[in-house]
This record gives sequence, C-alpha cells and structure tokens, in this order.
Amino acid sequence: MRLLLDTHTALWWWEDSPELSETARLSLSDPDAEIFFSPISGYEIFQKVRTGKLEVPRALLVDLPGEVRREGWQVLPLGLEETVCAALIESPHRDPFDRLLAAQSRIHDLTFVTTDLFFKDTGFRVLW
Repeated sequence: MRLLLDTHTALWWWEDSPELSETARLSLSDPDAEIFFSPISGYEIFQKVRTGKLEVPRALLVDLPGEVRREGWQVLPLGLEETVCAALIESPHRDPFDRLLAAQSRIHDLTFVTTDLFFKDTGFRVLW
C-alpha cells in the first residue's frame, strides 16, 4: 500500500495520539507500506508553529527531515503539475495545504491517510 500522510496524521503518529485511528496506526506500522511525507506538511507545521497555532515536540523543530528519515518515510516531491492540479480541484474547500496534499495523492496514485471528509467526498482514495 502506498500512503500519503496528512499533516495531522503525521503529528498524531509522532505523538502516539489516541486521535490516530486503529486502521491508520496499523497501516503506518505495516513494514510493506510505502509511506510518503509531503514538503507541504513541513511548511504547514512550521507556519502554524510560527503563528502560535500549533505546538510540536522540539525534535521536529530541530530536525524535521531527520525525523521523517528515521520513520523510514519518503519525501514526496512537489512540482508545477501538483500546484496546477490543486488549483483546479472542483470544491469549495479553501485550505491550500489540503488542496496541495490532495493533488499530490491524485498525481502520485497514493491513498491519503486523513480524517478530512473533504477528500473522500471529492473522490480521493482515503484511509482512516
């Protein structure tokens, strides 16, 4: 299974949060799963920390790329094709982070691990 993590999913994984569904937890623990982390999530984390909307473990602030590597996750590239796709998604959903992540999941044929029903309701493959 090829999975793209929503930002909250990655954060909940790192925090071992009970908010993470059992299905998501098992899928992220599967040694055969290919798990992708987007640069969009990195930007979203640091943006929300900077504006005081989010607190994260210090290790993430010091070395987010290292934390992603230690998990064995792959960083998913972001390019022009994904940004155009994000802009063209037919939906009133306005969150640019969500739109870019959705576009990446579609273009790279990934299942999106998220609680956000916007994705499922607009035809994206979602796991939760």
